[in-house]
Amino acid sequence: MLQLGPIQFEINDFSYDQLRRATAWQWPSQERIGRRPALQYTGKAEETIGVSGTLYPPITGGPSLLRNLRAEADRGEPLDLVDGLGNVLGLFVVKGVQETWTEMLDNGLPRKIAFQIELAHYGEDDEQ
Repeated sequence: MLQLGPIQFEINDFSYDQLRRATAWQWPSQERIGRRPALQYTGKAEETIGVSGTLYPPITGGPSLLRNLRAEADRGEPLDLVDGLGNVLGLFVVKGVQETWTEMLDNGLPRKIAFQIELAHYGEDDEQ
């Protein structure tokens, strides 16, 4: 489905329900005397990707999958993001991970973990 560095999202283990991708372009306004302001294109703005889903331990992956993702984010390095078709989307960083545990077992572990992951494009210097 998606690979972020060594972290692999796949149907049977670390699956997501929703992927949101936001891309923006910068068009600052330039004031002009006696005329309307003109917009000037200055390049791409931040691109973000949000991934959200639900894990059902032990049927699918559990807390260790999110723990591994956090450990990778702690390294502070941008990671290659590749979609399921093999398209390289570029270098991305993990900006946030949220998880919600519900339907708790008597040992304190969840039957259900909802998660949200926020990624941002790193912005390589050599991109066009």
